[in-house]
Amino acid sequence: MQDENIYVKTYFRVDTPSYDFPNGYDEANSKSNFNEEVKELFSKIGFEIDEPKFSGSCQRGYRNVESLYFHPQHFSGYVNKTSISEIENVIRQAESFKLRFTDTYEEVLNYTKEEFLQELNNRRNIMIKSILERFKTKRRNLYISEEEKYNIKSGISYFKSSVVGGSPLERAEREFKEDLFNNLLAEGKLIQAETKLGISYRAITDKDIKEKKKQTA
Repeated sequence: MQDENIYVKTYFRVDTPSYDFPNGYDEANSKSNFNEEVKELFSKIGFEIDEPKFSGSCQRGYRNVESLYFHPQHFSGYVNKTSISEIENVIRQAESFKLRFTDTYEEVLNYTKEEFLQELNNRRNIMIKSILERFKTKRRNLYISEEEKYNIKSGISYFKSSVVGGSPLERAEREFKEDLFNNLLAEGKLIQAETKLGISYRAITDKDIKEKKKQTA
């Protein structure tokens, strides 16, 4: 891979005495003081700070592929695993807020689109099996919504947006699943039918195969 670093979805839980949820800041200048200190501290370690884009939102910080959303109760986002202690030390220097504790969640890799598509291709057979399992029904008159294909897991950990399908890799994964699904449908491994809920699908059964063989005999 071009980028060998491991990134972690991290929440730096902070306490900002001037902020109380859901009431907000206690004074008009408390928010600006908080924002100015965030900007000063994180700019020193190479983060570029974007100002809030609309009322009620918070500053965001970017350093290469690392990103943090600076809410007065938590600084959250994907950061390099090796950066966690550095960021904790920066927060400890603050006067208007203090670090409570740090939560870490999923670890992800920074794939290029080409690397990501190769990883998806490596998992093609596993994902096909998962689609057929997902669309298997107990009876042949039962069908499942096509949307279920998007719930198939690729098993690849990568940067995801807070908006579903919001990142280029999320869109690539969605398109890859669509192609797999359409290929299975074209091969006759999935059956389509009109139901009360609209067009739905199910996986072909052994009985379907036997009946098809009789019809073509």
